[in-house]
Amino acid sequence: MMRSYDALPALPLTPAGPLTAAFLRSGLSDLRQADRYLMDLPYGRISNRADLTRVLLERRGTCSSKHALFTSLAHEQGVGIDLLLFT
Repeated sequence: MMRSYDALPALPLTPAGPLTAAFLRSGLSDLRQADRYLMDLPYGRISNRADLTRVLLERRGTCSSKHALFTSLAHEQGVGIDLLLFT
């Protein structure tokens, strides 16, 4: 079975901003690895929704916080990924 992260390139994370630095501190070195890590984290609200790095620090997140964090990381890395919201 193909997972969503399998479709991503194993693009190495290069120092580009605070979110990238947080992922690198967590031992994650490429975009695919970052997505897989977030996908495997348990569901749970973070203590401060305005600080997406809390997902990494608290090792949990909601669908919204995980997707927003990953999209923001991709933008820091110059990768064109969009977060779409459906109503």
